[in-house]
Amino acid sequence: MKELMPADDFVSLRSAFLTRVELRLQCMNSQYEEWIGSPSSRESIPLRDLYYEAHKLSGAASCYQVHDLAIAAQQLEEFVYSISQVMLLAPEKAHKADEVRRQLDSIDSVYRNYQR
Repeated sequence: MKELMPADDFVSLRSAFLTRVELRLQCMNSQYEEWIGSPSSRESIPLRDLYYEAHKLSGAASCYQVHDLAIAAQQLEEFVYSISQVMLLAPEKAHKADEVRRQLDSIDSVYRNYQR
């Protein structure tokens, strides 16, 4: 059976994907900062955008078989979705923001392991 793609090509595509992860992380961090600086609202555009970015990162990482990065991004995606379903008051938002920050840091840590 013929390979769909030579292994070297896949490795090159995966490497190119990994070089762009840092930009995705910067974007997600900006969305996080915008969210924590905005008034509490269920219709938070930065939070929605953070959810979509985590979703896209999770899917792309899965496609390129960077499974630990995909799992970390999926965990963030699911958490952000869960908090987007309720309006958070200031103390709750601060607590949830700490968890979002922890999960973003986790994604960054997984990514940094691939840079070594």
